[in-house]
Amino acid sequence: MTNRELYFKYIDHDSPYINANVIRAILAYVNEYKSMAELSYLFENECKNPELFEELINQCINGLPYQYAINSASFCGNDFFVDERVLIPRNETEELTQQVIELIDKNHLENGSLIDVCCGSGCIGLSIKKMFPNLKTTLLDISSDAIDVARYNAERLNCDCEFVQSNMFENLNKKGFDILVCNPPYIPSEDTIDELVLKNEPKLALLASPETKFYEIVFKHLYEIMNKHFVAAFEIGEDMEEELTNIIKYQLPEIDFYFKKDIYGKQRFLFLVK
Repeated sequence: MTNRELYFKYIDHDSPYINANVIRAILAYVNEYKSMAELSYLFENECKNPELFEELINQCINGLPYQYAINSASFCGNDFFVDERVLIPRNETEELTQQVIELIDKNHLENGSLIDVCCGSGCIGLSIKKMFPNLKTTLLDISSDAIDVARYNAERLNCDCEFVQSNMFENLNKKGFDILVCNPPYIPSEDTIDELVLKNEPKLALLASPETKFYEIVFKHLYEIMNKHFVAAFEIGEDMEEELTNIIKYQLPEIDFYFKKDIYGKQRFLFLVK
């Protein structure tokens, strides 16, 4: 069958998990195309592996996110390996990463040091490292599975990094970072998580009680692990601004901080500057 025939076979499927993006991503994967543009150009060609396409599309019909089906997620122009051991990178996390890249460039920190706390697949830290090869980069996560995935992605992207498997900073012996990035768990209850996410993605990377738990831990240890002057950047829940403001004013009264909205107008990012 051609790519076109397979596409139109499933485009009107009644599964809520199937749409044009899912079908196109799987078609590109099974044909070993380098981009969606290549798929568009070769849309009329015979599919190289229609059996694999049918296998993967049926996994997605049954609720497996397509990124897990093809073990791939695009993030900041890079291809990251992902599976059920790590979260699928989100658009808002990509926004945070781009803003940190701009801060590093603006403040001439490209030869400094960065730590990515709760690194998961490594998408934030490794994307920044790709932009600034001289940036000394450490990726930290409590999950040994996540560290394995992040290490594999570093190898694929040819990034020389240090990896630390630790419950926050318990096993971190290194100090003197210029930049900290952190996308910690911040969802307080399973009731607010999308069914597909809850079914497939690691709860360890999603849930926190209270929702500010991991931010408070980072705030507590900032002065221990960071240089005298530093930038710390966080992804946050859209309704956390007031609570985090109160915590910062109590724990870090002398620090400058500000919040930024994502492209949807939701308060999604927190920056601390010292």
